[in-house]
Amino acid sequence: MTTALAKSIAVVLAFGGLTSGLLAAWLWEKSTRVPVDPLDGDPTAVVPELEQQAWWAAQFRANQQIGRLNVLAARWTAAAVVLGTLSSIVGVL
Repeated sequence: MTTALAKSIAVVLAFGGLTSGLLAAWLWEKSTRVPVDPLDGDPTAVVPELEQQAWWAAQFRANQQIGRLNVLAARWTAAAVVLGTLSSIVGVL
């Protein structure tokens, strides 16, 4: 492999790592802003006697969304680490 080709591949891999890392950070930031909405968008949805259950259900829905975002963020972080490592290895060659 020529030096120029190796450097080009290393730069592409590094850019992929940067992009993956930034996407992961955005997903983690987004997971901190998941709303807890007991009305689920409908202001007439909650019967006063069931208000506490509505809050529990809303927290459960929010926790599910947070979990999904965190899984995606973790996967993109792993991709960033792999791409960054590959960039370093190819850059040394």
